[in-house]
Amino acid sequence: MKKQMPKKEKLKKHYSKGITLIALVITIIVLLILAGVSIAMLTGENGVLTKATEAKDQTEIAQEKEEIQMAYAAAKANKVEDVADPVTADELNTELDKLNSKGETSGSGTLTVTFSDSQRKYTINQSTGAISDPITDDTEEDEDKKAIKMIVNSGEDGIVVLPFDAENSGTISKINWGDGKIETISKSEYIEKSKIASIKKNIKVAAYNPYSKIYHKYEEKNKEIEVEVDGDIKEISSSASTIYYDKELGRNIYYDEGPNKIIEITQWGETGLTNIYLGGCTKLRKIASPSENSFINITNFVETFWDCENLTSIPEDLFSNCPNVTYFNGTFSGCTNLTGEAVPLWERVDGWESLDFKNAREWIGTKPDGNACYMDCTKLSNYSSIPDYWKDGYSE
Repeated sequence: MKKQMPKKEKLKKHYSKGITLIALVITIIVLLILAGVSIAMLTGENGVLTKATEAKDQTEIAQEKEEIQMAYAAAKANKVEDVADPVTADELNTELDKLNSKGETSGSGTLTVTFSDSQRKYTINQSTGAISDPITDDTEEDEDKKAIKMIVNSGEDGIVVLPFDAENSGTISKINWGDGKIETISKSEYIEKSKIASIKKNIKVAAYNPYSKIYHKYEEKNKEIEVEVDGDIKEISSSASTIYYDKELGRNIYYDEGPNKIIEITQWGETGLTNIYLGGCTKLRKIASPSENSFINITNFVETFWDCENLTSIPEDLFSNCPNVTYFNGTFSGCTNLTGEAVPLWERVDGWESLDFKNAREWIGTKPDGNACYMDCTKLSNYSSIPDYWKDGYSE
C-alpha cells in the first residue's frame, strides 16, 4: 500500500512551488528593467547609437562643407582676369563634378548646394564664399517670415521697379519676382551698376546714383504678382522706384510710374528696417500687420504713407512694437480714404491728457512729434477727437 505523504510535507512542497513562481516573475521584471536601461543607453537622447549617429552626421556635414569650399576656391582661382567676379552655379557645379561630389548647385547670388545622398542643403554666398549650416524645413520657414513681401502690378509696360536703393537699403540677397524668375543682387553688384564715371582734377572718381537698380520686365501686362525680397534691408523708399538703370540701353531711365506699381505690402518681414517711406504710392491699398521685430529699429515714420490715397485701413497693431519712434510727422497726411479709427498715437506723449486738443501750440516740442500726422484723413470715425496739431499741423 502506497504511503500517504504527511499534511505538513504537502504544504511544504506546495509553498516551495509558489516561491519558485514568484522568483521567476521577479527575475523577469528585473530582466525587463535591465533591457529597458540597455535600450535607453543605446537609443536615448544621449545613447550610444544616438551619439554615433550624430557623430556620423557631423562628419558628413564637415565633408560636404569641405567639398563646397574646395570647389568654390577652385572656381575663384579660374577667374584669372577678375578674381573679384562672383562664382556662378555652373562654375561651382563644374568643380564639384571634378571632386566626384554628390552636391548640385542652383540659384545665383546666394547659391544653394543640395547633396543627393544626404538631402542636406547649404547656401553659399556667390561673392564671399560664406557657407551656411545645413538648411532645414524650419530654417526655410523662418527665412520666409523674415522676407519683405509686396504685391505689384506689372502695368501696361510690364516694368516694376522695387523701392530699394543702393545707398541706403542694405544688402538684398534674393528676389523672387513671382513669375518663376528668382535672382540675387548683392549691394556691391548694383552699386557697381550705378557708378557714373567723372573726371575731377584729372582724377577718376565714382559718383553713386542713390536710386534703385532693381527692376524686372514681366511678360504678362497688367497682372498683380507677389514679390518676395530677402536680405539685410534697412530702408524701403518709394523715391527709389522713380528711376532705374536700363541694362539694355546702358543708362538711367526716369520712371515716374514706379511708386504706383506698389499695390500691397503683404509682409514687412524682419530685415532690420530703420526707415520706411512709401509716400506718393497712390495705388497702395493695403498694408500688413508687422511681426514682433519688423519695426523694432525704426525711430521715425515721417511721411511714411503720405498721399497714399487708395489706402482705406490701418492695422490696429501697426505701431505696437516700435518703442523708439520720436516722429510721426505727416505719417498719413493726404490719405483721404482712410476709414475706421485713427490709431491714437498722440497718447504716447507724456501728459497728453492735460494738453489742449484745440491748441496746437501746446503740442509743439512734445515727443513723439505728430505734426499733421492725420492731415486730410477726414473719413476717420474719430477724426474730431484727434488733436488739431496731429491733424492740421502748426504754422505761425
